[in-house]
Order: sequence, then C-alpha cells, then structure tokens
Amino acid sequence: MVDSNLQFGDKAKGAVAIDAYPGLGKTTSVLAFAKAFHRREIRIKGTHSRDGHQRWPVCRVGLTGNTGLKEFNRAMLEFYAHPGITRGTSADLSRRTLDCVTSCETILLVVDDLHFLRMHATSGVEIGRHTSSHTSRPPRRTLAEIGAMIGVSRKVAGRLARHHGITPSTGRPPVDPEWFHDQYVHQRRTLRDLGHEAGRSVPQMSRIAKRYGIPIRQPADAGRARQLSESH
Repeated sequence: MVDSNLQFGDKAKGAVAIDAYPGLGKTTSVLAFAKAFHRREIRIKGTHSRDGHQRWPVCRVGLTGNTGLKEFNRAMLEFYAHPGITRGTSADLSRRTLDCVTSCETILLVVDDLHFLRMHATSGVEIGRHTSSHTSRPPRRTLAEIGAMIGVSRKVAGRLARHHGITPSTGRPPVDPEWFHDQYVHQRRTLRDLGHEAGRSVPQMSRIAKRYGIPIRQPADAGRARQLSESH
C-alpha cells in the first residue's frame, strides 16, 4: 500500500485494517513489515533528517481498554520518549505528537489491538480524525531517494518526474518578493549579489524578477549600482 500510494498519488489509501482469529500472527506479520520498512527508509534516507532530528519512519502504538484521544497521544509521545508526556491539555499533547511525527519524518503508524477502540463512540471518531491529520502529510523525498526506491539513477528519476508533469523542487526556500523588490529596486543591489545570497544564478534571479513583476535594470544601470554599492 505504501509503495502504491507513492506510485498513484491520486488514489492514495489512508489506512489498512488487518483482522483474523487470535493466534494467527497478525501482530507478528505487521511488525515484521514495519521493521523491514523502517530499515529500508533508514538505508535510503539516513538515520537523521535534514534538520538533524533522529529519523523514525515507523511509530507503533498499542491500545488498551477505553483508550481516548488524550491517552492515544500519550502513547505516541511515549514511543518518541517525549518529556512532555505527563503534563498539558489534550490540545497540547496533540501538538507535541504532531511535532514528533513531522520532525522524525514518520510515515507509517501501526496501531495494535484496534478492537479496544470504540469506533462509533466519540473517542473513536476523534482518534480516527486525529491519526488521519497526522499521516495525511506526504513525505518529501529527493530524486536520489526516489531513484533508489525504484532502482534507477537520480537523473532518470528526474526525467520520469518531468515526463509525468511533475516539476522537481530545488529544495531551497523561495525568494521573498518583498525582500527582492526592496533590495533590487530601492537598495539598488545587483542580481549577481542577490543571487549569491539566495543561492541562485543570475538567470534564475532574472526569471524570478520577471515572475514577481520587477523590471530588470539595463546593464549600464546595473554597473553604476555596483559602483555605488562598492563606494559605500
């Protein structure tokens, strides 16, 4: 299902429920899959996220009798060894849980003993919506990571993405239009200078200026602006 959602993003399935008679290995099978999935993600993406957080692709929570939303959040925080497990309102615990899920780049949530959850009661509906909000954020992957998953190079993965109408992200933060306008128009800085600060080339900065409706100065004006900035 996980690989299918990656392949067919418009037909993503949010969850799978596994039901069988006791003693047939439901938990064992799911945990074996979760272990293999965890190891695959770590092998491809590394043990830590780009922000330096420890990566936990899989979160496993076991339910007990009469589990409500607050108890569910506490169980998730206990998995992440969060220090704020014993204090705070239900909303506070929910925010901490979401922060753990996003920071640790958790993709798969395994909920064991689901029969303890009263699905048609208020608590069951709340937990259902809660887990959906946490797991509905698709993971951001690089072309190299996607290529490793499907057995092709980064360059081939990029060509496949563009073939299907997907424009790969550069991974850099967007250039703030107000900052760009102020620095280029009022402060008279050059595109080369701004591009060096924003991590982009002069042609890229020129295209961004055109997209923001910022008129490009003529080369002579740009040269005079550079001389003025250097004189100061």
